[in-house]
Amino acid sequence: MTGRRPSLTVASLIALALGFGGGLAAHAVHGAWPLAAATVLAPVGALWTNALRMTVVPLVLANLVLGVAGGGDGRAVGRVGGLSVVVFVLLLAAAGVLTALAVPAVLAVLPHGATSLGPAGAAGAAPSGAGAPPSFADWLVGLVPVNPFRAAADGDILALIAFTLPFALALTRIRRSCGVR
Repeated sequence: MTGRRPSLTVASLIALALGFGGGLAAHAVHGAWPLAAATVLAPVGALWTNALRMTVVPLVLANLVLGVAGGGDGRAVGRVGGLSVVVFVLLLAAAGVLTALAVPAVLAVLPHGATSLGPAGAAGAAPSGAGAPPSFADWLVGLVPVNPFRAAADGDILALIAFTLPFALALTRIRRSCGVR
C-alpha cells in the first residue's frame, strides 16, 4: 500500500508543533536532562539559523534585480513599488490593530508577574546594551550604505534594498541604450 506523503507545508507545521510540544514538556519536567539536551543541540540550531540567514541576502538581491531589471519599464516598477508600500502599510496597521485587541486577552490569562522582564523591565528602563534610538536624519543617511558589501555582511537588508533598487533601475537603462530587448 502506498501512502500519500504530507505536503511540505503540513510537514513543517507538524514539526513546529512537535518542537513546541517538546519544549513545553521539557519545561514542565524541571530536570537537568532538558538543559543538558539543549546544551548539546544548541550548535545544531545555530548552524541551521546561520544557514538560513546566509541565503537571505543573495535571494533578496537576486529577486530584486531580476524583478526590476526584468520589468523593463521604470514607470511600471514605480507603480508596483507604490502599491507594495500601500499594501505594507495596510498590513502593518492591521497587525497593530489585531495585536492591540489580542494582547489584553493574552495578558489576562498569564499568571501575575509572568510578563515582567526582570529589574530592567519592572523599572521601565531600556536593556543595558540599548542606546538612544537614532534621529530621523541619522536613520535616513543610514539607508544608503557606504559599502554595500559591509551592509550585506551585517545583514542590513533595508540598506541593501536602497542600494539594489537604483542599481536595478540603472540596468534597465543600460539594456535600452544598448538595444537589448
